[in-house]
Amino acid sequence: MDKAYNNKQFKSFLPYFLLALAIIIAYKSINELNYFVAIIKKAWYIITPFFYGFLLAYIMNIPCSGLQKLLAKSKINFINKRRKPLSIFLTALILIIIILSILNLIIP
Repeated sequence: MDKAYNNKQFKSFLPYFLLALAIIIAYKSINELNYFVAIIKKAWYIITPFFYGFLLAYIMNIPCSGLQKLLAKSKINFINKRRKPLSIFLTALILIIIILSILNLIIP
């Protein structure tokens, strides 16, 4: 009988305990906000190059696949065998030319 009473008592205090625990965690989190911000900044500095790399690869994939299809129509065996590396090279070359021409317009 004593165990049943303790179990019922425990179940009745559980929501209050969880609420108190959530309040304590929220208070500590707000109190240590600078620590969490520093961790997020460090993680962002690590993730940023990968993010830009994925973004650049995604942007370059669109014209690269179009150039690959265009090079596949070629009757020259050398170009037909190496259409993927050639399309990557041409896409990078076009991207560099675009960036340099934009910089040339901005910076005389």
